Amino acid sequence: MLLLLEEKKDSTSRETGNIRHLYEVELADVRKSLDKLANERDRLKLDYGSLKEEHRKLQELQDVRHRHESRIMEVESGRRREFDSKLADSMQRLRQDHDVQVQQYKEELERNFCTKEESVAQVGYKQSTRIRRAFSFE
Repeated sequence: MLLLLEEKKDSTSRETGNIRHLYEVELADVRKSLDKLANERDRLKLDYGSLKEEHRKLQELQDVRHRHESRIMEVESGRRREFDSKLADSMQRLRQDHDVQVQQYKEELERNFCTKEESVAQVGYKQSTRIRRAFSFE
């Protein structure tokens, strides 16, 4: 019986050693997995920090872009108003020049008409004088 007990003790010791070995192997795998997870977490933290910084820079660029676009729109709007104002001024000057020129043409036509009217009146007077002379001699 002692021998049996001794065999059982050896068997239990071997089994306990095997279980301990399996436990240590499993524990080593868990530690290895935990180390991998810790490394992955650290890498992800670094990636997160990089992405966060990149997002901040992109946000700044977008803000700068919006400010520049707003400024460009203001400048274009100012230039448009300036252009419209200059165009209106030019159109007004052209109208005034045109009105002056039309008035000059009217005055010139009136002078020409008066000159021709006087010329016709003189010709008519001369002819009526000739006719009267011609009839008075007869």
